[in-house]
Amino acid sequence: MRNRRNHKISVILLLVVVLLVWGAIAFRIKKLTPGEAPPARTTTIGQETRPAVKRERVPLGKDVKDPFLGGTISKRPVKSIPVQEANAMAIRWPNVIYRGCITGEQNKRLGIVEWNGKPCHVREKKIIEGITVQSIKEEYILLEQKGKTIQIDKTDKGGTR
Repeated sequence: MRNRRNHKISVILLLVVVLLVWGAIAFRIKKLTPGEAPPARTTTIGQETRPAVKRERVPLGKDVKDPFLGGTISKRPVKSIPVQEANAMAIRWPNVIYRGCITGEQNKRLGIVEWNGKPCHVREKKIIEGITVQSIKEEYILLEQKGKTIQIDKTDKGGTR
């Protein structure tokens, strides 16, 4: 019996809260909307005339006001770069750490690197992710991508390119 009574009280309280919230929303909407609609165009009925509503004309020029910065934005022609040229300009090098090399038969070297955080063994002229290993020396490794060559020095601690 007591549980039902508490349930009824909580339902009534929730209903009152919901009505208050919707009342506040309705009050704000009513406060923001104008009371009367502006008159329409001038019409003549018999001898009676009504004034016309003046419309504001905004000239569309070359300079437009920036609503966020307060200045003006000039509409100048923008020089665009073709997609192929833009992709050629942006060369992304991976995170490579050179740990050293092992010299084997016929003076061939095997480089020990971390390629994007993963241990990897590379040989000269091997291509990994579009990057060619040009040469492996005791103190550095040369990598080439799209005609650009970089040198990554040997590190024991962990360096990045």
